[in-house]
Amino acid sequence: MSKKAKIIVNGIILLLVMAFTVYFLIKSDILTINNLLQIDPWNILLIVLIYLFTVFLLATVNKLAIGNDIPSYTLKDSLAETVYGRLASNITPYKSGHFPLRGYYYAQRNFSLYQMMTGFTKSQIVASISAIITYAVIFIIVAPMNLVVKVNGAIIPLSIVVACGLGVNVLSLILFLMLAFVKPFQRLVIKILSKIRFHKDEEKRNKFIEEQTLKYEIYRIQTVKMLKSFYKYIIPVVLYAVYLIASSSFIYISYVLTSGAQFSIDMFFVFFLLTLGLTYIANVIPIPGGAITSEALFTILFSKYIASSISNQVILLWRISSFYIPTVIIAIIFFIIFIFVNRAPIVAEKKKAKESTPDFMH
Repeated sequence: MSKKAKIIVNGIILLLVMAFTVYFLIKSDILTINNLLQIDPWNILLIVLIYLFTVFLLATVNKLAIGNDIPSYTLKDSLAETVYGRLASNITPYKSGHFPLRGYYYAQRNFSLYQMMTGFTKSQIVASISAIITYAVIFIIVAPMNLVVKVNGAIIPLSIVVACGLGVNVLSLILFLMLAFVKPFQRLVIKILSKIRFHKDEEKRNKFIEEQTLKYEIYRIQTVKMLKSFYKYIIPVVLYAVYLIASSSFIYISYVLTSGAQFSIDMFFVFFLLTLGLTYIANVIPIPGGAITSEALFTILFSKYIASSISNQVILLWRISSFYIPTVIIAIIFFIIFIFVNRAPIVAEKKKAKESTPDFMH
């Protein structure tokens, strides 16, 4: 299947999932004319703007992380790549679905494989390190607060949620480093994956092994370079922490705007950690954008903290403002960029000082 065909198929999948979501919301008496009329349009606009700010913030992080190695990678490129990745995450079943479409943008802009993998490596390491530090700090803050949530009668300390987030990111970083630096482990993983994906096609299997080996060699090189000049990445690490907190605060913002409640640091952490838990569960279930599952999980996790009289309005404000409308906006921006990049003249020569491909790539 061609890349364009995959984009069309993903678009169809998204429309179907959205249709099922609407059906679920109507059957659950969440999506009603009365509930919609009670939502202030200015609140929707505010959250949409905050969402778009988080997209810009993430693009800024990636630009700062990648720009040192690829000077021709501009903030516009970072914004475009972020839009590609965000759209892919929203319309494909798995969060890792953002990598192919981000890679496609690199190809559109005529960046090399080395540059693409450099970009992926730098942004991934910055995100992982920032997430680990952020979750560790939050765990230290919330552990003494003894915050808990009841789910079907079970009492769950919210510190466990943030501990899970910390553990997942630590394990992800360890796996990443093992694949980059432990050659026997790397070869074993690549061999297993190649047999799973191309067990009947030896030529494709050998090509896959070659590409993956090259990819992890780039990971190793870029990781070493980052360790040698870690001070250059302090700002993007801090900004990613801000992004992580902001992008997990939409439910609390929706609650405050709907209820008129005053900001409370305790409630902020409760909502923040419950949102993380909701996100973890929704990401495991292979449904684009967590549609349906997110709404259903909301009713389970937040019922203790949000009055039933406003719960439906909060759900609608949250999902409409931080998923459905932004997905449409990002899709429009994506197609504008897609057309513009395809029609733009290909730059013949790129700056070669720090971007020249290493000898092993030839």
